[in-house]
Amino acid sequence: MASFLNANENEIVFTSGATMGLNLVAFGYGVKFLKEGDEILLTEAEHASNVLPWFKVAEMTGAIIKYIPLDKEGRLTIENLKKTITSKTKIVAAA
Repeated sequence: MASFLNANENEIVFTSGATMGLNLVAFGYGVKFLKEGDEILLTEAEHASNVLPWFKVAEMTGAIIKYIPLDKEGRLTIENLKKTITSKTKIVAAA
């Protein structure tokens, strides 16, 4: 798997599913490295499993949740992403 992904073996983690994986990132990375005023970007189309952990992490760290606007068809565009990212953006969690 590591060679297929062009990654080191210690960079690969298998979980029981996407929800567990998202929680590992949110509570493992987010709680350790995010601080007050940092931004977490989400879209309004995200599943609860990709929203709730980030809200809890924001509450724990003082980070701010911001939403990337979607286009008329409800899609995330690179243009809207670029407009929303700032120097305070530390996480972009969009599926």
